[in-house]
Amino acid sequence: MLVLTPNTQTWCKVVEIVYSFGDGHFYFFQGRSDEVEGESGMGLQQTNQQRRKSIGRSSDAVYSLYVLNALFFLVVMGFSVFYVRGRTGHFLDLGVSVAYAVLNGLFFYLFASRNRHSKELRRRLGIDAQALDSVIEALYEGYYEVDLSGRIQAFNTSLTDILNVDGDCLRGRLVADLVTSDVAFQIMRAASRVYRKERSNRALPISYVRAQGQVISLEVSITLMRDKYGEKTGFRGIVRNVSERDRQERARAESEGRLRALLCAMPDMVVFKSLQQHWLEANQAALDLFGLHNVTYRGKTNAELAEISPLYHEKLALFSVTDQRAIDSGELIAFEIELPTGAHTKKLFEVRKLPVFDDRAQPIGILSIARDISVQRDMQKQLMESESRNRSFIEQLHDGVIWFDLMGTVLDANPASYAILGQNLAFIGSTIGDFVAEQDVRCVLAAYARACRGELQEGIYQVYHADGHFIDVYLRLSPLVMREDQVGVFGIFRDITEERRTRMELEDLSRKQHAILQSAGEGIYGLDLDGRITFCNASALAMTGYTEEEVIGRYTHEVFYYLQDGNMASGEKNCIVSLFAKEELGADFEGVKRCENALFWRKDGSKFYVDYIMSPMIDEGVIVGAVCLFNDVTERKHAEQLLMQSEKLAVVGQLAAGIVHEIRNPLTVLKGFLRFSENGNFKSEYISIMDKEIERIETIIQEFLILAKPQAMNLRWYDVGKLLMDALTPLQPFILQNNVTVELRIASPLPLVQCEEMQLRQAFMNILKNAIEAMPLGGHLTIEANVWDGRSVHVQIADDGCGIPEQQVKNLGTPFYTTKQNGTGLGLTVSQKIIELHHGTLQIKSIEGTGTIVELVIPIEHGERSVYASMGGLYATKFS
Repeated sequence: MLVLTPNTQTWCKVVEIVYSFGDGHFYFFQGRSDEVEGESGMGLQQTNQQRRKSIGRSSDAVYSLYVLNALFFLVVMGFSVFYVRGRTGHFLDLGVSVAYAVLNGLFFYLFASRNRHSKELRRRLGIDAQALDSVIEALYEGYYEVDLSGRIQAFNTSLTDILNVDGDCLRGRLVADLVTSDVAFQIMRAASRVYRKERSNRALPISYVRAQGQVISLEVSITLMRDKYGEKTGFRGIVRNVSERDRQERARAESEGRLRALLCAMPDMVVFKSLQQHWLEANQAALDLFGLHNVTYRGKTNAELAEISPLYHEKLALFSVTDQRAIDSGELIAFEIELPTGAHTKKLFEVRKLPVFDDRAQPIGILSIARDISVQRDMQKQLMESESRNRSFIEQLHDGVIWFDLMGTVLDANPASYAILGQNLAFIGSTIGDFVAEQDVRCVLAAYARACRGELQEGIYQVYHADGHFIDVYLRLSPLVMREDQVGVFGIFRDITEERRTRMELEDLSRKQHAILQSAGEGIYGLDLDGRITFCNASALAMTGYTEEEVIGRYTHEVFYYLQDGNMASGEKNCIVSLFAKEELGADFEGVKRCENALFWRKDGSKFYVDYIMSPMIDEGVIVGAVCLFNDVTERKHAEQLLMQSEKLAVVGQLAAGIVHEIRNPLTVLKGFLRFSENGNFKSEYISIMDKEIERIETIIQEFLILAKPQAMNLRWYDVGKLLMDALTPLQPFILQNNVTVELRIASPLPLVQCEEMQLRQAFMNILKNAIEAMPLGGHLTIEANVWDGRSVHVQIADDGCGIPEQQVKNLGTPFYTTKQNGTGLGLTVSQKIIELHHGTLQIKSIEGTGTIVELVIPIEHGERSVYASMGGLYATKFS
């Protein structure tokens, strides 16, 4: 029986070793032996992380136990010698020695095995590490190792090539320094996720900017690194340059997108089916045609789609047959078919079925394309009809049409060609030089050669007639092109023999007319409808001092027409000639305009007076311009001015005598009262009498000034009806005093007239006042105003007073002639002059005992913007 000494028990309690032969590692636990269980089948709850830590510490534990064993052996041996000295028992020593030998041998065996295993492992790891380094260095992808702070610890050459940086600059650098802040944040977030979840990130897409500014796409894998104790020490991974792959993928996506967009935009129906006739892809036109909107068509056969779209049941069944035939034959199949496009409409389609093969020439599907050819067929039909109409048209042409080939041989000709050149002339098979006059053959052949090169040629040539004489023809040679290839030349010709003869006669006549025109003593020039000078004879050029080149194409107001006051015309609006040419020639005008005493200016700046007549030029009933004929009347004008001056002096004498006569009477009255008052017999009632005589003198002088002083007119647009009402307003007291009733007959609406408001109102007041004063015992006054001939306003003022004797009517309007006791004889003269200044007329009709009618005609618009009046008459241009 084995008895354990206290030393043996103590040693057993100090340490227990459990060796697991399953994985060849030592597991060391300190404590009691009954508290430790084996990993296999003994419920050892140890995490993978704790196991990796214990594996790393097993080699150190074996060595420590061996040292502890040696020390323990020394202690036991000493204790045994000391304890048994002088005693008889040697069993303990023998047992301890045996136990030590067994344990020591066991520990030595275990340590030696572990040592051999470690050396073999290190040898193999050394070889594998070298191979791994070679493999990593040879990788096309970049390899990296970084610590937990993000600094690069190791990398291969491919990484420096990808990043385009120097290796010395890369080692020890932070990853965040190599990329942008957004990319750095992306990498940190991914690394943090790997650190927390201990799961690798296989492909993190990032963008990297090289030193040259080039942006490349990278894929980075991130894996956690640990040391031999299992502690997290950093990250490692692979960096791939996927720029080319991304570019190819984008290109492929763009290509697919363009192809898909092209298919969708195609008006033709496109459908791709599998070999089993399942629909795989269809463009929008196909979906529209078969009414498959909002329907899942992919994977369905024609029969299944026919149930969805029963309108096409028969056609889809036919498509199935043709699909199978195309697959079996392996060739293109084309046919035409009518497909319904609505409940009552159909269209014609051209369908093509083409099998699709893969790279190994194996069929993978069938491609169907259908095109709407309804419009094309209609166009073909219309083209045939158009060709028929063109042929009929060419045959009905009066011009000859001949078709030639490129060698100049006649292929065909229309009936007019035979009619022009003679019915007996044979065209077909002859050449172009056979019927051209000998002197024109070379020119015609040269023109034909240029037409064969695609150039349009035209000219006048002499050709033979069937009866033997020559005729003149206008020939036009044009290239005949079919489908972008020139196949010949066609010629169009017309007989111009009579036309040339007529033209020559007209040219001869024109030369004679030109000679007559140049020989005329009057100045003559022509105007077109825009008022530009088209021709000018020698007399007109001699009078004005211009040359023909200086006046042709210019306006009259630009060369020699000026205002009558001697100032240069500012433009077309002041030139009566230009206004006539532009405003009246456009209408159906057939009259003649005459102008006297117009002022023309020569090129050197001198002026001369002319009388001119302007008449329209009419060509076949259409007005095409005007002709102006003028004579120099400067001498006659000078004589008329002298005569007018003498007449003015006579009028001045007459007016002076009248003024003296009219003013002498009130002056005599005033002189009498003044002398009478010298004797102290002056009475206050004499003042009112003297005041009336002075007012009479002022009235005579004021009206005389209106006659004698030139009055500038500021023409504006006014309503004649309103002017008549304004003239009646201050006369209301006289109307009531004489018991006169007024009847107004003013048309509505009346057009506005161009007039001087104050002067025309004064004229109306003078005439109305005379009418009221002609009815002292009461009467009826009628005022009418209406439009006359569309260009003037007609005003009629009629009273039923005593009337005027016939012998006195002819003297009305003469200065200082009056039939009234207190009249001055100037009121009617002033009114007549105001109406004349407005280019109007004033006419008086009176029957003694019945009444008087005054008729006024006032033009709506003046031909001139400013008119000046002077004593003795109206000085302005008048048209007849």
